[in-house]
Amino acid sequence: MDPPLECTLILNINGSFLEHFGCLGVGVVTRNHDRDWIAGFSHYEAGGGGLLAELRAIQIGLDFCSKKGYVNGICESDCLEEVGLIIADVIIPCTLMLLTSFILEMLCMEIEIQH
Repeated sequence: MDPPLECTLILNINGSFLEHFGCLGVGVVTRNHDRDWIAGFSHYEAGGGGLLAELRAIQIGLDFCSKKGYVNGICESDCLEEVGLIIADVIIPCTLMLLTSFILEMLCMEIEIQH
């Protein structure tokens, strides 16, 4: 794989769901094109599930990029199911439709989703 172009933001995201506690967590790390650390943060909220946590991670990460003015980037996820929902033409469960629609809108920023 070729190295990212200069001024490209690399977004590493991950989501998880703790069923016992009924909450989801999100972790986001941003790096520049040389993979130097820029920022990192976490987020949690009540409710959800594993796939929702992964999708919220992308949404929160893309929202961060947008607010910071980044328009070119690579979003790296370890969840193949999540990536498939976003980049493939598949039927999306109604409960996730609004969230995936938001993510697809944000992808107009020229951010690529990778597994």
